[in-house]
Amino acid sequence: LHVAAGRYAVDGGVVITEALRIHGAGRDETVLDGRNSTMHRVFSLSHDGALVEDLTVSNNCYFYFSAAGSGGGARMTAGTIRRCRFVKCDLKTAYQHAGAVWMSDGTLADSDLVDSNLEWSFAAKGSCLCEQGGLVANCTMRGCTRAANGGGAPGNAAYVAGGVMDGCRIVRNGHESRSSQEGSGLYQTGGTVRNTLICANTNRSATAGACVQGGVFEFNTVAGNVTTADQDGRSGVTVAGGTVRNCIIFGNGRTGACGVRLTGGACERNLLDKENVGATDCLVAANPFRDAASGDYRLAPGSAAIDAAQPTDLKHDHAGQTRPQGAACDLGAYEYVAGEMGFLCSIRIDQTVWPSGASPTASAYVEGAPGAVSYAWYVAGRPDPISTEAELTWEGIPNGRHALRLEVSSGGQTVSCEVPAAFDVRPTETYAGPDGSNEYPYDTPAKAAHVINDAFDALWVDAET
Repeated sequence: LHVAAGRYAVDGGVVITEALRIHGAGRDETVLDGRNSTMHRVFSLSHDGALVEDLTVSNNCYFYFSAAGSGGGARMTAGTIRRCRFVKCDLKTAYQHAGAVWMSDGTLADSDLVDSNLEWSFAAKGSCLCEQGGLVANCTMRGCTRAANGGGAPGNAAYVAGGVMDGCRIVRNGHESRSSQEGSGLYQTGGTVRNTLICANTNRSATAGACVQGGVFEFNTVAGNVTTADQDGRSGVTVAGGTVRNCIIFGNGRTGACGVRLTGGACERNLLDKENVGATDCLVAANPFRDAASGDYRLAPGSAAIDAAQPTDLKHDHAGQTRPQGAACDLGAYEYVAGEMGFLCSIRIDQTVWPSGASPTASAYVEGAPGAVSYAWYVAGRPDPISTEAELTWEGIPNGRHALRLEVSSGGQTVSCEVPAAFDVRPTETYAGPDGSNEYPYDTPAKAAHVINDAFDALWVDAET
């Protein structure tokens, strides 16, 4: 069935129980408009040969209180949906799941699930997606904000209880509910989630990025998620069961270091920005990304995540690149591909937080240099380089946070890179009081913090304290 370009009113659902292909003219050309009706789910697929492709389902508002009520835009027990868009597909029924797509089997691929909602959210799971089985590949879940009513509804954008999610993007989803509802980005109780970006999701008080209760969560990148009331790492990933491994969990929370809350399960061989008691064989390193501020979460040259993963049978990354590219697979959703950026440099820092009196270290990484290489390391307030070696040891560094800039010259060309918070040197004594300047790290009475908690958080704490 070929559906020409145009906008079509949905006056009834399409139930596909045979090997039927419905082919639109493209997601921007063929639009099925539910007109905010509360009567119809647009597609139900229950045959392995059923195929829906190249169209958009929009403005569908479904209300159906029964065991088969889940899936406001589409319900899949078999078949394939690909290259489609589900936008503003809302479900208005408690105990039912997925405003856009509910699936127990089949394949959902190369599709966008955006701006969908569970209008009455009591015990409802997954505003965009509820996956009980099957395969979800290369899909985007974005802009879903759970309504403030209801409760007991984990998994705002995506709820995964089985099957495989591979190479997806779960970004910019929120949770308005006043109750503690976990997983604005993802809530997982089973199955496998891999090669997926979970970024820039928000929550009032529960987990903003991903809450893992079971299954395998591997080779994912979780960054830039924020829980407003985060005090224990729940902005990034809550690990309460299952296995979280070979991931990058970095730059979450308002302070950028609220990555993991570990209450159960296994958290092993991940790159974090902060030590976590109970995590196994994890790396704590500086920013591993090429340009996180611009949403580029590919690995920077020299990142500690490169070649750092546990052995795996996984053969591809988020972008479809072959794994591994080097001696071993890289942590996170992306595999680093050497040589694709020409002459460049980066700074590798294996430890960012140091005690007062220490001599922090960093190393230069250079790729694609046209000839012999020279180095120059710079810090704020000093016009001359503090070192001209490839390996930097900064002796006499004062307490506080310090940026670090590296310039590399070769063959008449110069490239540079900078790490804004390369080193955080913390004192063993801090001060709090109303008359201080409130200047980090609050290590003199004149710099005293105005909030006691700030002074406490600035103290050096070693692993045995």
